[in-house]
Amino acid sequence: MAEIVLDRVAKVFDEGARVLDDVSLSVADGELLVLVGPSGCGKSTLLRVIAGLEGASGGRVTIGGRDMTREPPARRDVAMVFQDYALYPHMTVRRNMAFAIRRQRAEEVERRVAAVAGMLEISDLLDRRPRALSGGQRQRVAMGRAIVREPQAFLMDEPLSNLDAKLRVTMRAELIKLHRAVSTTTVYVTHDQVEAMTLGDRVALMRDGRIEQCGSPRDLFERPANAFVAAFIGLPPMNLVEAPVEGERARLGAAAIAVPPQVRARLAEPRVVVGLRPSAFRHAAPADDAALAADVDLVEDMGTDVHVFFAVPGLRPALPGLVRAVDELSGPGADAAVEPSVECVARLGAGRPPRAGDRLTLAIDPGDVHFFDPSTGAALR
Repeated sequence: MAEIVLDRVAKVFDEGARVLDDVSLSVADGELLVLVGPSGCGKSTLLRVIAGLEGASGGRVTIGGRDMTREPPARRDVAMVFQDYALYPHMTVRRNMAFAIRRQRAEEVERRVAAVAGMLEISDLLDRRPRALSGGQRQRVAMGRAIVREPQAFLMDEPLSNLDAKLRVTMRAELIKLHRAVSTTTVYVTHDQVEAMTLGDRVALMRDGRIEQCGSPRDLFERPANAFVAAFIGLPPMNLVEAPVEGERARLGAAAIAVPPQVRARLAEPRVVVGLRPSAFRHAAPADDAALAADVDLVEDMGTDVHVFFAVPGLRPALPGLVRAVDELSGPGADAAVEPSVECVARLGAGRPPRAGDRLTLAIDPGDVHFFDPSTGAALR
């Protein structure tokens, strides 16, 4: 096991594309850190730089206290698990798992393979070839091949993305148990925020080659550093709406939401981005002040709860790309007479689901409101 430290790591490809921009990050000995982010954010490139499969254009990579920035992959003592299982098709499971340690004594090789196969519950598959295995079994073999090496660290690049949804749930649970058993430093790359939130001791969310926020899954969910983090983490995503500030309150349609003094003091203009998790909404009672009328556009009945999509007239979406606009008013040909609106989503109890076209009155939990700077997207607290 070993600590991994990245100090201002940069990666620029020959054509000038800057894929990693001064990334600094540390992974504690025995920690499982998840790199998550949208496609093209640089997470897989960062993993390859740690492994030595890509050279860093700047900065330093330290593994186990040793500078590995210029060392080849073979000298870094890390094991990779890929999205594609990368098994030798002509070899049995036993030979695939033993391949990386084949130069050790035969008794030691057999001991390690048997121990890891037992841990992964694939002992009965050792004499099969990959073509006779299911996707989940192949992924177990790929992980077993990495584990028998007993490396300083595991580097996993979207290892579950080829599996179906049900099997991914099972394999997530197995990965958590496996990490508890071996306690090896692990960096895990995924684009799936559910994997990130359930697997990671910490999560590092990336965008455009930078780390937007790194912390526990709960930190990212409850205290997002900016609107991008808020919109990325959580299903359904946080609703982000730009609202005018009048006195001490932000106007969200017919609802008035109190804006704390410390937030108002940091606003350059009388407007703020209001962030509302879908769980912040509930059916309104007569005494509720922060309530708004919602015209239901779409209902997703999930069984245990209901996702209700509705339009809020008179408001504009916050930070293009994070909230989908129902009406686009900017640009040539826009109809100035059309009132702007944004689409929001509420997560309500299963009960009796509404239907598209219904009008609901929804209350907002004032303790579950986030505020962001409308210009920079930074969280305001």
